[in-house]
Amino acid sequence: SLGPDHPDLVQPLETLANTLRRLDGYDKAKPIYERVIAMKEKSLGPDHPDLVTWLESLADVLLREGNNDGAKPIYERIIAMKVKSLGPDHPDLVTWLEHLAEILLSEGKFYQAKPFYERVIAM
Repeated sequence: SLGPDHPDLVQPLETLANTLRRLDGYDKAKPIYERVIAMKEKSLGPDHPDLVTWLESLADVLLREGNNDGAKPIYERIIAMKVKSLGPDHPDLVTWLEHLAEILLSEGKFYQAKPFYERVIAM
């Protein structure tokens, strides 16, 4: 029998979480994404680029639940990971910068969102 953190469980757990998310089961998907992230961090390290997919899924669930405060640090972490692996001006950063700016805009933090949009435009 496989233990609860066995690497072979990552794929089925991810599939289950993605299915729940598509069925609006955000409250059920969230702990599964958190579990997968913890498993992958343990095996790959906390800054491995492969974590971005799961982090983004978790951030999406948090946003859909209305939890901007939970999603914001995840997007900041993704941006830091992408900058480290791709460089500060890579076009792949645009999506993550826009997500973070949109969260700030939705909170009425226009001046905080502005530099992110300016950075996107400059890319």
